[in-house]
Amino acid sequence: MNFKLKYSRFAILFQFFIGLSLAILFYQLMPLLWWLVAISLLFISFAFFLKRSQLAQIAYLDQKLWSLSYHSEKSISRVQILKIIDYQIFIVVYFESKKTLTAVIWFDQISLSQWKRLKTLEKFY
Repeated sequence: MNFKLKYSRFAILFQFFIGLSLAILFYQLMPLLWWLVAISLLFISFAFFLKRSQLAQIAYLDQKLWSLSYHSEKSISRVQILKIIDYQIFIVVYFESKKTLTAVIWFDQISLSQWKRLKTLEKFY
């Protein structure tokens, strides 16, 4: 199995609307100065989210061994999947290596047939 991941527009919209909802909530609960501090922290965290390296491809090698490649990096790393959790609109993949971050795969990053394969793969882990 080889999953080539596209750029997710839904992930950016989802993060933006969560941040906007928090900004509205904070506006009602906090004084103006603290609200401005909270908004700036939300903006900084959104900027870090956008700068995070995006997973380009994940491919099955052998048993629990998988290969990962990122858009920003030229190297391919081998990892073992610890567990996969399905949240309906995205799937989180946890790896056994402490150096490798968790991977979040959104439904709009792959085709529908690959999304179904990934969901069935989740049942095995």
